[in-house]
Formats: sequence, structure tokens, C-alpha cells
Amino acid sequence: MKPAARTTDMSAEALWSLAQEVLDQDGLFEFVAMGHSMYPAIADGDKVTLRRPKADEPRIGQVLFVETADGPRLHRLIDQAQDQDGKLYLVRGDAQAAAADKVRPPALAGLVMRIRRPWQRWLSPGFWRRLIAYKISHPRTSLRG
Repeated sequence: MKPAARTTDMSAEALWSLAQEVLDQDGLFEFVAMGHSMYPAIADGDKVTLRRPKADEPRIGQVLFVETADGPRLHRLIDQAQDQDGKLYLVRGDAQAAAADKVRPPALAGLVMRIRRPWQRWLSPGFWRRLIAYKISHPRTSLRG
């Protein structure tokens, strides 16, 4: 049985803390993205599912949930570097022309594993299969209110 979905407005700091807590327990964390920095890959209102990175991750091109100087962000990994203090990730939103943010591994909470647009469920093959099966089994039922 799937747990009930809950919608809660929370601060960016609370979202970051909750995501870390869930991901630290090897769970998946899902939330609704706000903003346009990753458009068109991630649009305002898209549902994003995060997971913990595997041993060989992150890889360039993956979208990460990171803590930047401006707060938690979904940004794409554009490069990795090494300096005297260790590993460094260069991340930036797809829609941003600004310089990349530099973050260290502790500032990486998770990787985006799934993005769902609010209207996508209407376009999924599963939805249409169920609708057609229903219409076949209930031919006299109108789908209009």
C-alpha cells in the first residue's frame, strides 16, 4: 500500500533538512519544484523524486539537489574539480547564464531520479489503457459529467 501523499508549505531550510533525513535512511524524497532555474528540464510545479547518489555518482549532466549560498537548489552538475580541500562540484541551473555555484560533497543531498509534470498522468500509456479497458467493459457509460 502506498503512503498517502501530503502537501505542506515549508521553508527552504525545512525542505533541505527533511530531504536529508529521508535520504539518509535510504528513502526516496519527492517534492514539488518551484522556480524556473532548471527550465525546460524541470518546470515550476513539476514533481521531483530524489535518491541518494551511488558510489560512482554524481556524474556530469545529472541534476543534483544541493545547498548553495542562496539555499537549496536543483542544479545540473557541469563539472567536477579537485583542490587542496578536496572534491568540488560546479553546478548551475539550465536556464541560468550566471557563473556556476561551487559546492562540496556534504552540500549534496540527492540526485533527481524522476521528474513528473502535473499533466503527464493524462498522457501516460497506463492512463489510456485503463480508460479504454473501462470503456470496453462499460460501453453505455458516458465519460462526461
